[in-house]
Amino acid sequence: MLRLARRDMDSVERDLADLAGLTALHQISGDYDLVAVVEASRAEALDALVARITRMRGVTAAMISRLPRSAGETSARSFAA
Repeated sequence: MLRLARRDMDSVERDLADLAGLTALHQISGDYDLVAVVEASRAEALDALVARITRMRGVTAAMISRLPRSAGETSARSFAA
């Protein structure tokens, strides 16, 4: 989940939409502004993707929840920030 600076909301959403590995992007209300769902084939790639998102201009806070793989799944998943 991502908290965004109001002035940068549109640009962050555009940057996220162009990001390889993004599978869903949802606007939400409350303490955070967006939920970005990302996937990567390896844990290291997922960590790099999350780090890239959290360093984006306009992202002021993030809460990350990693979903473990289910039996038979081949990719790591995370609700990212």
